[in-house]
Amino acid sequence: MTDRLSTDQLTQAKALRQAGQYSQALRQLEGCQDWPAPDNARGTLLKAQILVRPEPARTLELLAATQDLFETPEDRFGYYVASGRAYTYVRNFEAAAEMAQRAQALADRVEPAARCWLWYQRAQLRLVQQQFDPKDADVEQLLAQSDPNGMFLGRMIRAYMHAGVADYVAQSADLQAAVQIATTHPGRCDLALLALQVHALLRLGLETGDVTGMQAGSDGFAWIPWTDDLQTDRFLCLRALGWSAFLRGEPAQAQWLFKDSKACATNDAWRVMAHVDRAYVARMNGNEPWATEELAAAHAIARTVDWADFRGEERQALVMLATLFAPTDMARAQHYVSLYMQLGKEGISPNVALSNDRRAAAFEKYAMGRVQHVIGNDGLAIATLQDAYDIFSAAGYRFRAALTAFALFEATGDGRWVERARTDAEIYPNSALYSRLANQPAEPVAQPLRELSPLQRQIAYALCEGLELGELSQRFSRSAFTLERHVNAVYEHFGITNRSALRACMKSWNLV
Repeated sequence: MTDRLSTDQLTQAKALRQAGQYSQALRQLEGCQDWPAPDNARGTLLKAQILVRPEPARTLELLAATQDLFETPEDRFGYYVASGRAYTYVRNFEAAAEMAQRAQALADRVEPAARCWLWYQRAQLRLVQQQFDPKDADVEQLLAQSDPNGMFLGRMIRAYMHAGVADYVAQSADLQAAVQIATTHPGRCDLALLALQVHALLRLGLETGDVTGMQAGSDGFAWIPWTDDLQTDRFLCLRALGWSAFLRGEPAQAQWLFKDSKACATNDAWRVMAHVDRAYVARMNGNEPWATEELAAAHAIARTVDWADFRGEERQALVMLATLFAPTDMARAQHYVSLYMQLGKEGISPNVALSNDRRAAAFEKYAMGRVQHVIGNDGLAIATLQDAYDIFSAAGYRFRAALTAFALFEATGDGRWVERARTDAEIYPNSALYSRLANQPAEPVAQPLRELSPLQRQIAYALCEGLELGELSQRFSRSAFTLERHVNAVYEHFGITNRSALRACMKSWNLV
């Protein structure tokens, strides 16, 4: 290959990366290690920079096989920084720190714009080790730069430092500033990192009711030229926008956004999440047939997924599945809670914000508390839900806090939890959640249901779904004879004789 041809391909690859077309950029870089010097080293570094976040192990393999290409101080510096970032993502923190030290020895021999990546790598290494310091020295160096990318990286990493110390107002402010910098300096900041920050901003605004943050996130979403390589981030943003529309009392808009998110789901785990979102919203809107249909679709796909292969937010689908199944199918709910706990936090990618603080534990505790309540272990349910509420409340996650407070009301019968739920939900005055809470008496109107056995409660919900005796037998792994006795016991308890009357009772209690 001639020098001119390799230089042209390198230039094209840089332009494609800048446009967010990472797959096409990688195709331009195929065989770049065999190009004439210095394009071979620079092409390989560009390839590593594209691969490092989604495929850190592959990045390390690439750099190990080509380390002899990096001869100049600038190229060696880039090699050390890219290796350090990849080691951070695979959680080899000792090797990441070693790479940072080697890069630092060369820092005076490279341009300030290149040094930004070293400062970013070192700050990120401390972040994933849960050393949260918004005044981190490397972050301060990034923020002091005139280079837009340096300022963008500084705001971005400081946002997560703020999250680590539970200062979500400051986190939102830094995320908004990061998005503003990137959108006013096109081509200077990596689009994949920008997409990640837009999603983080939308998610935080949704959970905390931050209207300004949601608007900034929406503007950033509209600005990004979404490519095929950014579809996962687009999916996550659409999810957040859909939930925001739902909580604003715009269910039709929410449905369209969820439909769009489902269309761009990039794997089966995300497709499970798309169905779960729709099931969750349908249930909160009192549309149980639609909720049942979407939940069945989610479960059918979830059974085929190897969840250990997924290291990011996809795993939250398991928590949501457990929560939705808890009232109607305890075996499935318990399965999904157990699977989530079995996977643990160690496998979660360190660049997932929730991997670094207590919010992930709160989602798990909420699901477990719902499951334990249906089983009948009210003592454990109350303690677990109380822990979840404390975390959500402290974080300002008022939507989650409202849901958890209402679950505590159902478990305790204490009307004070209804009042807390209403207070938390006040920032969503047009939502189905607030409407339900506004009309909720401070007395446990579902007390008759709570007097049934855990199995009979689930049978009552299943009957309202329309399941026949044979389907009940399959779901609950009981004989038709045994289930028929339980069905009759449910009817007798309420003084009714058929499922239509049962459904009317359940509806009057706002349970279906």
